[in-house]
Amino acid sequence: MDKIGRAANIYVSNYDIYTILRNEILDMTIPPGQLLSENAVAKRFEVSRTPVRTVFDWLRKDDLIEVHPRKGTFVSLLDLDMIDQIIYMRTMVEAGVMTKIAKERPPMVIEKLRANIKQQKYLIDSGITPKEFFEVDSAFHEQCMIAAKKQKLWQMIRHLDVHYSRYRMLDYTVTYRFEDLYEQHCQLFRYMETGQHAKIASAIKVHLFSGFIYIGDRLTTEFKDYFSDGKRSIYEILTDLRATIDDIT
Repeated sequence: MDKIGRAANIYVSNYDIYTILRNEILDMTIPPGQLLSENAVAKRFEVSRTPVRTVFDWLRKDDLIEVHPRKGTFVSLLDLDMIDQIIYMRTMVEAGVMTKIAKERPPMVIEKLRANIKQQKYLIDSGITPKEFFEVDSAFHEQCMIAAKKQKLWQMIRHLDVHYSRYRMLDYTVTYRFEDLYEQHCQLFRYMETGQHAKIASAIKVHLFSGFIYIGDRLTTEFKDYFSDGKRSIYEILTDLRATIDDIT
């Protein structure tokens, strides 16, 4: 192990450095496309370049960084087409899960979701951060998946979530639309609590896809450098998504 801060004599492992950098990439503290220098990271954590190379290898295997020969190591760009397809998969899975809860209305599950809703409201009123909302938002959806005994499926979705997690943080950081998302959660909760299962599929689509609409054309201007080039342009994806939302609403 190497140490952070010689004066403090605090030691840091390779895994500590990996965890810090991984979290900073996922919460967009280190944005997509940013250069990551071995020397700068080594200096920051007061370690040699050897553990940094190990950490970079782990981050590369997570698809969080990319090595460009003779150019350097960069934080991976977001794949908007992948994000779109992950959301599509989530809408299909979570509509089924929430419909099941609405039909069965298990008291313990309903109370856990109610507690989460109350926690969201408390945190918003207290001045919630994007990272805090990300956690309580994820917990709401995870509780639904656990209730339907789909924990492993949820873990699989989260494993594929590298692009989508960062996109959600971009959404929360840019729009601060916590009240709107909270109201959408409340609506989904009411449908589950009162057994209105027929309304869930459209509500979850609006909920999960609405981030694209709120950020809108800023994806093609202010944040265009965050996204990789794909077979479908950002404009094409946004046009298709707007049509999807319009059909629902």
